[in-house]
Amino acid sequence: MDRKQLTCNSFVFYGSFYEAISVLPLENQARIYDAIFKFAFENIETELQGVDLAVFLLVKPQLLANRARYENGCKGGRPRKEDNQNETTEKPNENLTETKSKPNENDNDISLLKILKNKMTTAGVYTGVHDKLVDEVLQSLSDGCVSGFERRYNGRVYRSSDFKLIADNLKAEQVCRVVTRLLQNSSTIDSRQDYILSILTSHKGF
Repeated sequence: MDRKQLTCNSFVFYGSFYEAISVLPLENQARIYDAIFKFAFENIETELQGVDLAVFLLVKPQLLANRARYENGCKGGRPRKEDNQNETTEKPNENLTETKSKPNENDNDISLLKILKNKMTTAGVYTGVHDKLVDEVLQSLSDGCVSGFERRYNGRVYRSSDFKLIADNLKAEQVCRVVTRLLQNSSTIDSRQDYILSILTSHKGF
């Protein structure tokens, strides 16, 4: 193949994607990798079904983000804003007294969940296909952050502070990995929340 025909010369592929795909049969792996490479390098979307389609849809947002960065790089990056803009910015009235309401401690879990959802929305995890599973992963992590209970996963005890650390460093590929595992093993999971947290804590560094 002529290299000039490629729409992109490189893309980022996370280890969590490899880990999720490697547990599948070789036939599935071949179809998924072929679909990923065609989409990344040639902008061709392959028709897939079942678990092949599910895994590809989890990887697709990262591929689209890679393509956007590649195209922006070819254009020289983002255009700089001109110094002189015809915009009128209104200054706040200094005589007004603003009353700020104190946050309710019971809303801490809701606020954290919103932060996690916004972060994952920016990362492109929400595709409309498995959004409910993404919500379930983020809700479980949020619950772990505010719960006063200790939990034992992978031979180690985790407290709310440990889950907050995971939440602070949560990456899109971690959520994609959990969603993939949920799709693969949904029929054998006893406690979905414990299953989700056990996968999140198995990530390197935790």
